[in-house]
Amino acid sequence: MRSVSLTIFLLLFLFCTACTNESKVDVPEPDHEIVENDPPNEQESESPFDVKNIKIPYNRYSQPCTAEGKVYIPVNNEKERLQNSILEYDLETEDSEIIYNSELEKAAINDLTCSSEWMIWAETDEFGLNGSIHAWDRKRDEKFVVFKYDDPEIMALDAPRLYKNMVAWVSSANNKPEVILYNLELKKQTVIANLKLGSFYNNTVDFYEDKLLWTDTLNNAGVYYIYNTETEEITEYRSSSPFVGYAQLLEDDIIAINFKDVSTWSTGKLGSFHIDNNELSLIEQDFINQLDSFDNHTAYITKNQELVYYDISSNEKVDLISSMNHTVDSVDFTNEGYLIAGYRSEDFSELFIFMFNT
Repeated sequence: MRSVSLTIFLLLFLFCTACTNESKVDVPEPDHEIVENDPPNEQESESPFDVKNIKIPYNRYSQPCTAEGKVYIPVNNEKERLQNSILEYDLETEDSEIIYNSELEKAAINDLTCSSEWMIWAETDEFGLNGSIHAWDRKRDEKFVVFKYDDPEIMALDAPRLYKNMVAWVSSANNKPEVILYNLELKKQTVIANLKLGSFYNNTVDFYEDKLLWTDTLNNAGVYYIYNTETEEITEYRSSSPFVGYAQLLEDDIIAINFKDVSTWSTGKLGSFHIDNNELSLIEQDFINQLDSFDNHTAYITKNQELVYYDISSNEKVDLISSMNHTVDSVDFTNEGYLIAGYRSEDFSELFIFMFNT
């Protein structure tokens, strides 16, 4: 699992909030308190996880993925451009090569996700327009476009997620946000829900096994929706926060950023919503910059660009900065359970790869 990069969307989020045509939502104070558990146990000891670092000669990259001992990374083939190519890096031999170049002028490739059978990514131009979602059937070596905006002037925020032979995302192609599920084998698209209030903060979906999660705001309350892909049933859970976004589905919990005011990033607090009792427990008292989860593992970047691993089963935090001796500006889990964090410099980027036993 991977999340869409919060850092990439943050500037767009703040800019577009100021110029949006959506009506303002007046949010009352919640009528019940957020549950505050004992603060997580912070460990200052050295990270117990193995970490491998790689340097790549590109100063821009976006969300990587892994499959069968290789890392795939969207990178820029020209220094002043956005990430418009996909790099394959062999973790054993350390050999690398560009395996894909976008045909779109001044392209940006984001939300790359892959397995041994499929590779999925989103493409736009440098302004977020001309949006499309692409698939690569790795067994047949066939590439095709899953979805493309008919109107090239609509800003595309699509962040596709891959699970088995399914891809899901939130689309605004029809001037209304829709949750879409696509069967890669059948090449069949299904709209499974419409959002009441769609924006930057809830343009993502997430899979946990055969369940699909997305969020919305209804009657001034944040709502989680879980869709069972086998039974096609949707279950609704109400949050005590008026806006919930960037949500990640775990076995018994939902990790999300809880906003009081979506026009002010600093009002967002990282918390865990417990599905069995509908209680929200805060993980961080201050805002964070980015997060991602896989299985029951969560990692996030603090406002000081420090990387923290959070174990929800033990309510413990581990500072991963000691394993890297560097702050980071990206964090992503892959479908194989690798945690990849990294930073960009003027002439290169460095990635740190952690492996968690699930």
